[in-house]
Amino acid sequence: MNWGVAFFIAAANTALALGGYLAWPSRWNIPTLLGVSFCLTAFWIPMFSSMGYNSPSEQITNLYVLLMCIAIPGFIIGIFLGKTLYRGFGFRNLEASRPLEFDWLVIGKVCRKTAFLLVIGLGGMALSFYLMGYVPMFAADPMAAKFFKGEYQHSYSKVALLHRTAWQFITFAMPVGLYLGFLYRRAGVLALSIVSILCMALTLSRTSTLLGLLTALGLIAARQRSTFFAYFIFLVLMMPLGSASFYIIDQIFPHSGFGFSNGDSLADQIAQGAPDVNDQLSLLDSFQASQEWTYGRTFVGALVPYNFRWNPAVWALTTVSGSPDVSNTNSGGYRLPVSLWGYVAFGYTGAFFVPLLSGLIAGWWGALMYQHVDGTRPVQTILWISLYSTLGNQMIQYYLLSIYSLPSIVCALFLLMGTKVRYLGAHHSATTTLPKLPPQKLPQPIGANS
Repeated sequence: MNWGVAFFIAAANTALALGGYLAWPSRWNIPTLLGVSFCLTAFWIPMFSSMGYNSPSEQITNLYVLLMCIAIPGFIIGIFLGKTLYRGFGFRNLEASRPLEFDWLVIGKVCRKTAFLLVIGLGGMALSFYLMGYVPMFAADPMAAKFFKGEYQHSYSKVALLHRTAWQFITFAMPVGLYLGFLYRRAGVLALSIVSILCMALTLSRTSTLLGLLTALGLIAARQRSTFFAYFIFLVLMMPLGSASFYIIDQIFPHSGFGFSNGDSLADQIAQGAPDVNDQLSLLDSFQASQEWTYGRTFVGALVPYNFRWNPAVWALTTVSGSPDVSNTNSGGYRLPVSLWGYVAFGYTGAFFVPLLSGLIAGWWGALMYQHVDGTRPVQTILWISLYSTLGNQMIQYYLLSIYSLPSIVCALFLLMGTKVRYLGAHHSATTTLPKLPPQKLPQPIGANS
């Protein structure tokens, strides 16, 4: 594959991954910002590895490029349509400012609820480890244990619901606890959040562990432009090294069971840790050979638990391997761009309209967040971002609806309930009287006066 085509593929994937910035151009858009490092790891560094982008054929490469050329304009048009709809329905005229005492009214309740979610999540995770009889990090075959494949599948199937629910509770509440616990000096919820990081590390879920920590650090750093710039540099370096973490561990501990280092350079190891483009080209080649259109069944396939045929991960692995049994495959599926999900569902029409609708929803949510999140009130900021990262993200990725996203959405709504959520919207309650305290009496977050 020549450099020009490889550059276009990397740029196109980056545009789809970071398109949310068109709708919400703000340094507080941490959920989208985290995608910058992912794009560097998955799309740009592999270009300079010895493996590079390996396409099965020139025809597949041309088809892939054509689908991107169809999808990107649809996605961008959708974003601007979404922003226009937000303004057209009058949402932009709503009063976005909140009473000064808002954070003071709800900080205690939000921290207690966050601590409750963390305790439930940690307890559920510990119980699932006990019932399974192993912890992935310390299993004989860590990679098989991480994906609950092979000999580990049977014991996991008994506690799958408990494990996944606890996992969702922890990944949702961890960044909330870190952010508010640090800013408002809430030692209890901060300690629980740190324990949660260690617990997630035991599952070998690198992405989930890092994203929660990096989300909290990003929101803290965004309070000042200078610290935000330092965070951005840190973010760019952190994710590529995280992608090569198993290789680094294997070099330090040669008999750890993580070894899959087939390349000679660090770029090779990073490329092996995130082979997204090669996976996508391989799947497109296998799909073209079978031409079994999904007709949107993968959009809702993950609403059925376990290895349902039309679960997006199962479908992708089955399409590439040709075997309906994926129980022994050490993979959680492929990360495919919206262009491919649209194409395998409805052909070229889907490659345009599926990204168009996704962009429209992203534009609406982005305009909403741009109006209401400016970081001046940390509690309001984290409540909105929590809602955006759960409910909003699932709506934007409507083509990957998943039953496993439900616990995190419930967690976000649980935090909002009883915290005078009406202050987050347009209407203030006429029957609620806010206590009038002088500003110096209100609990101030760290860095509030800087």
